[in-house]
Amino acid sequence: MPTTEVRASPRQGVAAASAAALVVTATALVAASGRLATAGGRDQKNYHYPTIEELQRLFPSIDIVNVQTATSPLFHLLVSWASIPLGSSLFVTQILGSIFAAALVAVLVNFVWPIESPGLRALVLAPLLLSAYFWQSTLWLNTDVAAILWVTLAIVTLLRAESIQDFAVVGAFCSLAVATRQTAIWLLVPVVAVALVGWRGRPLIVRVVAGCMPAGVILLALLVTWGGLTPPAFAVKNNDVTSYAAVSYGFAVLALLVVPLVWASVVHVSRRQVAIAATVGGVAALPAMLFPSAANSASRTGGWVWSLVAHTPDIAGRSPLLIVGAFIGGFAGYLVVSALDWRVGKVLASSFIALCLTLTAGSDLFQRYFELPAALLFVLAAQNLAESGHIVRRLPLLGLAAAQCVLLVGVVAAPLVSA
Repeated sequence: MPTTEVRASPRQGVAAASAAALVVTATALVAASGRLATAGGRDQKNYHYPTIEELQRLFPSIDIVNVQTATSPLFHLLVSWASIPLGSSLFVTQILGSIFAAALVAVLVNFVWPIESPGLRALVLAPLLLSAYFWQSTLWLNTDVAAILWVTLAIVTLLRAESIQDFAVVGAFCSLAVATRQTAIWLLVPVVAVALVGWRGRPLIVRVVAGCMPAGVILLALLVTWGGLTPPAFAVKNNDVTSYAAVSYGFAVLALLVVPLVWASVVHVSRRQVAIAATVGGVAALPAMLFPSAANSASRTGGWVWSLVAHTPDIAGRSPLLIVGAFIGGFAGYLVVSALDWRVGKVLASSFIALCLTLTAGSDLFQRYFELPAALLFVLAAQNLAESGHIVRRLPLLGLAAAQCVLLVGVVAAPLVSA
């Protein structure tokens, strides 16, 4: 990872603030219109806003058991408490909810700023910031982007962590992520992976405890409070199925992001790398071959990747399309990781594998649960490749950005206009 320090410039601050302001302004316009569209609008109406309203009504008391959402309560608590002195209206609440997305955009703009070319900076950010799922969770009240904000801060800090104090900061961000979405417990895997190496002379147990214990305590407290992985109202709905195809599905989604990145950056690939990449691809595809992976399986599916799977033949409940997609995702993903700085590659690879394994625990295989973290990891990987001069072609990244833009228009903009 490049070690050159880049001083913040006035232009950098203006760019980050302007991007954040754009996010809040867009949300304010949608909130003022009162329009509800897409799954984001429906989730706000049916789950997240009723929970926030009830927390506003109960304030200063707290009830995180009898809630209308399946997620950890931090987002709802913060938004409900902040909205009370401002009038507690839906308009105000939606704007407050968008602040998490605005902060995420500002953090990422600052993170990619060392890339010299403004155009390349935009292409690196595009897969996440043009994601339909980013905007669904920004324009309406949802926890996805709020969780990704804490995940981003945890991973960015972890990439540069050296002292025990650094690991303590990582642990704090991990705990905030888990307090927003309990599935973010996957963050502890890359924390342990980094804590196990380097920084000689520092007690291993202290690094692991500082980075992992806060989030572990949060999750344990939620499990005891709820009596399970979700609030009681959603225990059966979300936890009645183990989604063994989640790993393959995650790698199929990843393929859409990493194939353009390989094309843009990987120039020389050895036979040994190809052999290892093929092995990784085979392992990624294996769950979709061993377990039901068609779109009509017991897991609750959503997103355009599942729509493609549903419109292609399956063999004994196994989707050839998902199998091939997972293989490509594993193959290309390894090639990207092998081109990264060693620590960056270790963190990103362990993060994605841990994410996919964690999401096998429930019945929800909605695309947004995979695409948003994968798009974040894309940004972190592409920034590393761009800063080290490994990105030699921009056309593949431009194509990826264009594809995300088309999906954004079709999934979010068009339904919003016609709502």
